[in-house]
Amino acid sequence: MIYNTYMNRISNYFNRTKKYSVIRFIVEMSVLAFLLKLLAIIIAVPVLMSMGVNTETNLELEKGFLEDPFLIAGILIIIFAAFETITGQMFILWLSKKISKSLSFRLLCSALVFALLHVEPIIIAAVFPIGLILAWAYVVYREKSLWAAIWVTTAIHVAHNLFALYLVSLGS
Repeated sequence: MIYNTYMNRISNYFNRTKKYSVIRFIVEMSVLAFLLKLLAIIIAVPVLMSMGVNTETNLELEKGFLEDPFLIAGILIIIFAAFETITGQMFILWLSKKISKSLSFRLLCSALVFALLHVEPIIIAAVFPIGLILAWAYVVYREKSLWAAIWVTTAIHVAHNLFALYLVSLGS
């Protein structure tokens, strides 16, 4: 009973996001993605450690961005986010639709592939919920146009990556 109530509330929330302005959608999905990432890390670290999986991450790429001029780092972040939108959302959502019409299945497939693109076990766990948010954004805006789906999803991804890079800079 509680599970159904909880799932209905989540479903209702995401259905309401379809009516948001583009800016509100991007900002809210970016914040939600980051909060879900933090929750995933809090859950995944002890689980992975209990399994003997190394939870150390290599942040050399991110630290390298901090050494680049702001414009170059920004351009690279946009290029990477756009590439991951095309591979992790656009292509996988299209391909998974050939297998199943179930939106839940398609979102999970997209999030899983997106997470696996990040290779390290702790990062895979951390970015899986982000993959769900990005897949949702792509699906919502794909109903409007392909271009809208790509740029809105990429914008959420860029906002997330810029905030994550900012946090890395605090630790450097």
